[in-house]
Amino acid sequence: MLMVESNTSSKHEAVRCPRCDDKFFCIPGAISICHCFDIALSREQREYIAERWQGCLCGHCLTTLAGAQRLKN
Repeated sequence: MLMVESNTSSKHEAVRCPRCDDKFFCIPGAISICHCFDIALSREQREYIAERWQGCLCGHCLTTLAGAQRLKN
C-alpha cells in the first residue's frame, strides 16, 4: 500500500496517475476505502515507486508493479 500525506477529507479526488497519465479517483483522507488499499506491495516495490513518482498511482499501474517479480532501474 502506498500512502501519501493529505488532508482528512474522504472526498473522491479526480487526479492523474504520474506513471501513465490516466485519470482516476483517489480518497486520500480515507485510505481504507481507496482503490490502492488492497494492493500488496513489497518494501522494494514501494521504494521503487517512491523514487520515481510523487503522489498516488492508479490501480492499474499499482497492480502491474505489484505483479512484477523484479523491478528494473
